[in-house]
Amino acid sequence: MEAHRALSGLAADMEINIKKIAKRRYLQPVGCHLGLPDFPPTAVLYEDEELTPPMLVFFGMKERDFDRLSAKMRQARLLPDALKAVVTGHNLAWNALFLHRELSAEREQIESKGS
Repeated sequence: MEAHRALSGLAADMEINIKKIAKRRYLQPVGCHLGLPDFPPTAVLYEDEELTPPMLVFFGMKERDFDRLSAKMRQARLLPDALKAVVTGHNLAWNALFLHRELSAEREQIESKGS
């Protein structure tokens, strides 16, 4: 909760809205969290463990705002291990579990190439 509060503070200075998704809603499509009508909620709720590392999903931000927020987060050492994604037409239908799994695999692949 502390990180969410800090991130909300950084974002508020830039007039960016932050929305924390309740763990029980992790099975909903990304588009549902954005309130898009083509992505209705599912009846199933997530009742397992919290996802680690945390994940940040960005939507509707201008590139310069994304870069500024990322720089502020680095300066504040805020959520340095968080997985990050930008919403695309490709991942709108994914739920948080699938998106997290994809981002984790991508990170693992990048890190293995660097070693």
